[in-house]
Amino acid sequence: YRLLHRDGRILTVLDYTTIRRNDAGEITHYIGYIVDITEQRRVAHQLEEQLRFSRALNRIADAILAEADAEGLLDTIARLLGTILETDRALIYDICFDRGVADGLCEWINPACAGITPTRASYPLQMFRGGVEFLRRTKSWLESHDHSPHPSLMEDGSVDTLHGEMRIRSLLWYPFFFRDNGYYLLVLNQVREGRDWKPEEFVFLDAVTRQVNLALQKLELLDELQQTQNRLVRRERMAAVGQLSAGIAHDFNNILTAILGVTELLEQRGDLPAEVCDNLRLVSASGRRAARLVRQLLDFSRRTVRQPRVLDLRELCRDTVAFLQRILPETIDVELVTTPDEMLVDGDRVQLQEVLTNLVVNSRDAMPMGGRIEIRTERLSAVDEASCAICGATIRGEWIHLQCRDSGTGIADHHIERVFEPFFSTKQAGEGAGLGLAQVAGIVGQHDGHLTVSSEPGKGTTFSLYLPPLDHAGPEPRSESQPTTTQGRGERILVVEDDPIVRRVTAAMLESQGYTVNTAPGGRQALERISREDFSLVLSDMVMPDMDGLALLRQLRTARPNLRLVMMSGYPLGDESRELVERGEMCFIQKPVGLP
Repeated sequence: YRLLHRDGRILTVLDYTTIRRNDAGEITHYIGYIVDITEQRRVAHQLEEQLRFSRALNRIADAILAEADAEGLLDTIARLLGTILETDRALIYDICFDRGVADGLCEWINPACAGITPTRASYPLQMFRGGVEFLRRTKSWLESHDHSPHPSLMEDGSVDTLHGEMRIRSLLWYPFFFRDNGYYLLVLNQVREGRDWKPEEFVFLDAVTRQVNLALQKLELLDELQQTQNRLVRRERMAAVGQLSAGIAHDFNNILTAILGVTELLEQRGDLPAEVCDNLRLVSASGRRAARLVRQLLDFSRRTVRQPRVLDLRELCRDTVAFLQRILPETIDVELVTTPDEMLVDGDRVQLQEVLTNLVVNSRDAMPMGGRIEIRTERLSAVDEASCAICGATIRGEWIHLQCRDSGTGIADHHIERVFEPFFSTKQAGEGAGLGLAQVAGIVGQHDGHLTVSSEPGKGTTFSLYLPPLDHAGPEPRSESQPTTTQGRGERILVVEDDPIVRRVTAAMLESQGYTVNTAPGGRQALERISREDFSLVLSDMVMPDMDGLALLRQLRTARPNLRLVMMSGYPLGDESRELVERGEMCFIQKPVGLP
């Protein structure tokens, strides 16, 4: 039992007493002694608590190993801590200073407190500014009671909310997992009656939160590793598709050259029945559609021959939007928002117009009942704000920013990571080949840019393009001359092509335009003929056996430097050939070729 000492201490004692009786059996007196076991009891209780907390730590360690995601881990930790510490309520909040909010992640309520109202919610940090900043500054814990509130809660007035409106008798705020922009906050509340937390409980909480910190770091690393692996797999898959696309492009373009060439030659004849002419137009339209699909595949694989020049992105967007407004339904409103900043980029005008067109068409398809599309251009400095959807790199530095935002149906979370994959589409069969956004990604990559996408189902989608800016002191934008068509006057042209069908069709198309055409099946035969005859122009394929077009170009530069040479190919150019075209040192025509 316990005794009250004269100095005010309460002692726990063990009483050893013997009763003494006389011959008649009556109690005459007592003999005994009292042993003070206060310290032993304290040590024993401390050992019991240590054993209890040790077992609890093992339970928590097992729970940590069993959880595969942060949400499940935190929910388990709140439940176990609430149970072990015998509190009325346990919550965990995500304190985010960037957004200025405390997000409720999980909540456990003691089953004995059936009348307690759940309080898991999001709160503005301004409501609890004093306490939150105290924890951020000290990285310590905060204990407050209705009879003795913590000074930081009195400072910001939150004491009235916590101990008044919420009727919390005692609370403990224990922060953990600190980051640059915030931390997680364990909240333990006593509603029925107040209590003081014991030193051994703080030791226990410190041990638990250290374990949880390590577990959360591990989960973050595993998540980053998984994301990296997914990006690598996605990039390898897309690279394989790109390589396959580049490989078949040559054969496809040769076939399309023959189909489109013969069709256009027949269309020029005036003696065909109207029904035949209509059918030829259908063949021609299908051929051009197939050629566009091949072009999209080449853009995706980043093998398209670019013709870069200094462009004012603001002017390009203004011209493109003006054109698109004429073909979009009246139920869709398109707005172009620009800033007065200089927006010069080194880009291919046709490719960038294709990018903007694809994005607007994608937005149009997401708004069948109409809506709004906003095109925004600006120059900005990105500071680790986002990661590129193409390469995964963090976007930072100076960029020309082109944004396309719509008010459409949005993209589901499980689809958003695949929107740039070729042939992936959420549209109905026959409504699209799934190459538009893949083409956008390829073109942006060719321009050394970055691309991001954000979407919320039912609220719309935003695509953001980041293109490297040109210094305003750089070269002036070059004027773009429009191609002109000149009827031949018998000039001699040598067509060098290893595919006999393409060679024959190409020669026929040139002859129909008034030129005298000779042919050669390869580079060596072409050199032999050029050494004996004079030609005004050589039109040569790039990919040929024995001697390719680039080797022919080198030979002719030495042997006949004044002879004009135009290269053509349905296959993506190599790095050397592409650089020659982009520097204007080699004329190039992309197959399929056709009549003007």
